[in-house]
Amino acid sequence: MMTSRNGRLALIVCMALGFGGGNARAIECPSPQAIEGSKPTPVSAELERQLSAPDVYSHIPELFAAVRALYPKAPSPIIVNYLVAAFCPIVNATPDIGEDLKTARLKSFADGVVAAAY
Repeated sequence: MMTSRNGRLALIVCMALGFGGGNARAIECPSPQAIEGSKPTPVSAELERQLSAPDVYSHIPELFAAVRALYPKAPSPIIVNYLVAAFCPIVNATPDIGEDLKTARLKSFADGVVAAAY
């Protein structure tokens, strides 16, 4: 069950991703935030490989836990942003699928990350 805090976070993620209205021609990816320091945290080759896997949705809790283990003091919303911002370009680069399906895939992933966070 989603608490109001989880609901607010999901709404913020969806708004950042441009969901909720109109037929956008392209997915606008959220800007990654810094996890530590002042510069956005780069995505490792290993994380990019995991995010590119066809079964990524079934591994969202493990992905969240892995990033949490790397950055134990990072607030959950920052980790959510980091994972969604890292996944978005992968979805955008998927050939031969329309923008509606790309948006649905990104929303599904974001919902899973929010659920893993809380």
